[in-house]
Amino acid sequence: MLITNILVRPLYIFGVDLKVQNLLGPQEYGLYFIVFDFVYLFLFINDPGLQSYSAKTIAQNRENPQLIISQILSLKFVLSLTYIAVSVLMAYLVGFDERRIWLVIAVSTGLVLASVFVLVRSFFSGLGLYKYDSYLSSLDKVLMVVIIGSLVWGLYGKLERIEQVIFLQNICYLVAIGFVLSFLYRHIKPFHFNFNVAGQLQLLRQTLPFTGLILLTAICNRIDVVMLDFLRVDGAYQSGLYAAGYRFLDAANMFGFLFGALLLPMYAHSHVHKKEINELFNTAFQVLMIISIFITLILCFYGKEIFGLLYTDEYLPHYNIMVALMLSLIPIMVAHSIGSLLVGTGRIFWMNITYAIGIVINIILNFIFIPKYGALGSAYTTLVTEIFLIVTSIILAKSLCNVRIHDFLLKKLLLLTSIAIVIILIFKTYFGLNWMIQVGLIACIYVSFLFVLKLVNIADWRRQLGES
Repeated sequence: MLITNILVRPLYIFGVDLKVQNLLGPQEYGLYFIVFDFVYLFLFINDPGLQSYSAKTIAQNRENPQLIISQILSLKFVLSLTYIAVSVLMAYLVGFDERRIWLVIAVSTGLVLASVFVLVRSFFSGLGLYKYDSYLSSLDKVLMVVIIGSLVWGLYGKLERIEQVIFLQNICYLVAIGFVLSFLYRHIKPFHFNFNVAGQLQLLRQTLPFTGLILLTAICNRIDVVMLDFLRVDGAYQSGLYAAGYRFLDAANMFGFLFGALLLPMYAHSHVHKKEINELFNTAFQVLMIISIFITLILCFYGKEIFGLLYTDEYLPHYNIMVALMLSLIPIMVAHSIGSLLVGTGRIFWMNITYAIGIVINIILNFIFIPKYGALGSAYTTLVTEIFLIVTSIILAKSLCNVRIHDFLLKKLLLLTSIAIVIILIFKTYFGLNWMIQVGLIACIYVSFLFVLKLVNIADWRRQLGES
């Protein structure tokens, strides 16, 4: 899963989506980013925890999943139509102009299709077919790289408006969904839509705890850009600058997101069968920390060089927004593992309380910092919020799930981080090599220290995945 996404998703994010932003500029792309984050706030209607509920429930009932799948898909159809309608209604109420309204319709439709693609893939992970879920996880982005990439790199047509990109994205999602559904039919007995009102209401009640978590997570992660639009006269421009930095956090966070999605059914299956969870938890923590430490340090120390390579001159003075956002990567990545643990073991209520407090902190700090500092203030607000969330989540995991991070693992990771910082400072201070060569050499040294400190044990990781 990691290998396929390392190859494909960054290729889309930096080879296609970044090219789109460079071609359209911060104002036009910022408008899209505002609309995307606005409709994202109502995503709990579109997916009230169905993905998490699906992976968890099917993992606990692998013998006969057809009825569960049929009910979930039927409810998903109804909720998707409701979500699009609510998004458009709220856009009217807040005073969006005609173009923004049409963008809301197009983007919300795209989010529906994206969530359907992820939902159908969750059936595979719930059934324990992790390999197939991993292979299919980047299918949508492969299609986008080919189709949208051909447009932005001039192989056909000319990119003039963001609407062209959104339309092609939706087409790619439709094709990917059709392929995954046909693949699913080959591995389980036939299933069909089941519009049983009583059954769907019961299912909706069962997903209510997940609904609250989806709503709170969406507000916590996406309210920043919406507030930029309302608190600044140049809201669209500031949102474009924020999007330029956020792209790196989003790309790096795919490891945590995908790993968390894979861990959820493993935690749920281990919990219901009374298996030991602590070792799996520590393995997940270890892997995510190894990845996030390296990415964070490289993007923080070489942020200016990376921005200069990838973006136009208009963006270069604002690379510090990306640096501020990347400091949030480590807590965000680790939160995926802990969040999957709490959800998989049924401790959703306490996660909801944590995120509710995080939202209050986020909104208060944004009101203070956005009017004066714009996107940079919002980036530092994200960092403070994520630190609060991860500290609280670790406390919850320890007290509610009886897991703890091994002391020797923490000491090794702290030593690894210190070594990496020293090596980077030596290269930047005393070596006149091209910065890309420096990063390559640093990566090699970093990997070698993983083995020296015995932070990599492939055989043990494979054993734990197999048992879960």
